Formats: sequence, structure tokens, C-alpha cells
Amino acid sequence: MAMKAVLEPLDQEIVAVSSGREALKELLGHDDIAVILLDVHMPGMHGYETAAHIKRRHRTHEIPHHLSHRHGARRLRLRATPQAE
Repeated sequence: MAMKAVLEPLDQEIVAVSSGREALKELLGHDDIAVILLDVHMPGMHGYETAAHIKRRHRTHEIPHHLSHRHGARRLRLRATPQAE
């Protein structure tokens, strides 16, 4: 996946899922998400519907998210990791 290759040099945990429902399940289990990238054309629950759920949930409504129109892309999540001093 091209987007994952672009983000890997940031040295952050990147998690990819293949549907909106999977994305929402991932969000329920984590409180350290830095950004959400959504494909508009995800199977099952499309990106707009997934984004609406993210905005409605108190735990996730402030997480920045971006919708992509590239068919077949997956939603990615970056987990912020502390920098070593």
C-alpha cells in the first residue's frame, strides 16, 4: 500500500484495517490514536458513514481524520509513541 510506505518513516505504529466496521472496533480498543485515514470506498460501511460515527463518539470526535477517494485504500491509524530523550 502506497500510503503505508509513505508513513512508515515517521517511526510510528501503523495499523491498517479493511472496512469501516473494523476501523470502529480498533477505535474502541485504543485511546492513543493520532490520526485516522479513511477510504471513501471501504466495503460494508463506507468512509463517510465511518467518519460520521467517529464524529458522534465522545472518545473519538476530536481525532483528526481524512477521507481519501482512492479505491481500495485501507484506513490507517497512527499511534503516537513517546520520543526518547
